[in-house]
Amino acid sequence: MFGGVRKKVTKQTIDLVRMPYGIYQSNFGIPADFWQDKFVLGFFGGMIGIVSFVLSANRLNLTEKGCVLQDTFSALSNMDGVALARNFADLANEKPMQADFDKGVNNGQIVALALMGKTDPSDRDLIEQAKFEAVSQGLMANEFPLILAKRLFVNPLNERFNSEAQISNSDPVLEVKEILLELGYKLTDYGKSVVELSLGSGYSIYETASSILVASFARNIRTIMEYRTDPRNFISFSLLGTEILKTLKVAKEQRLMREEIWVNDAGAIGKLMYPSPDTLKWAEMVLSDPVLSHDILAVADERLWKD
Repeated sequence: MFGGVRKKVTKQTIDLVRMPYGIYQSNFGIPADFWQDKFVLGFFGGMIGIVSFVLSANRLNLTEKGCVLQDTFSALSNMDGVALARNFADLANEKPMQADFDKGVNNGQIVALALMGKTDPSDRDLIEQAKFEAVSQGLMANEFPLILAKRLFVNPLNERFNSEAQISNSDPVLEVKEILLELGYKLTDYGKSVVELSLGSGYSIYETASSILVASFARNIRTIMEYRTDPRNFISFSLLGTEILKTLKVAKEQRLMREEIWVNDAGAIGKLMYPSPDTLKWAEMVLSDPVLSHDILAVADERLWKD
């Protein structure tokens, strides 16, 4: 199989597996010993195996499967994915499997199948209960994987890490709002929904704030260029861009956002900060994402505008 196909499967696997991780992270934070926990390793290893199997139509060879496992563990944890994959393999090869690890694998496989619209007949009752609970909570029935992730991943982790009480002490959406306010942006109602989606997909608080900042900054720069507003506006927003870059750099250095996301977002801000023949093109590229461009995510402080 060509390496490009494996890379594509890896990226898609990471995107899907981030969902339950994001729910837990955004509500409770990640404990220091999180990735040493046998249930956690089993859950994500089980998810990765099922997701990559389905996405590749079982065309990955053993070496490629190992690469997907390592790369996905690395992307989720910001740690040594090779070591985590080795720990998973060692636990998987134990006979009999340790109960916590086995439970994690089974739960991860159930959630993975549900996310891809597939279910095992033996899980029918569990799936129906999750669909009923989703509807009773005002969700669509097809959003039941969210309920499954809470039941089969978040709740067991609350018991293992005694983290249940922490939820009242942390509001990640509010933290994103505060980061934006410090940089001159006020989150809109639509922006709040995008923030919740991002956090629920496994992106950190600063990664989420960065996405909102980049898209909002691009929208403002596009307005300045298309309507040829007061030239001082470009100076004002260029100075703002410098402050955004400083904030993102600190977040990256403190491991509050992944380096690859920082490189992408900081690069976008850098290209938008100074007027050039390509500036409008860069703004349009940022706003080509339908979620980010559908409506205004955050409103810039009116004091930034000079006309």
